[in-house]
Amino acid sequence: MNEKELAAYAAWAQTLSPVELDAHITLLEARETVAEEGLADVRWQLGMHRALADTERPD
Repeated sequence: MNEKELAAYAAWAQTLSPVELDAHITLLEARETVAEEGLADVRWQLGMHRALADTERPD
């Protein structure tokens, strides 16, 4: 995010009531959890594929 985008976001966020701000925080925390779980799945699959690539397999 560049400085102009950051300033616009900060200006928008300052217009939120405390309840709205808390709601946005809750939604962002939920999105963060989903992203972390998705990343964990990707890392697990990547590890499995790398392990498979490192094993000798019959032709």
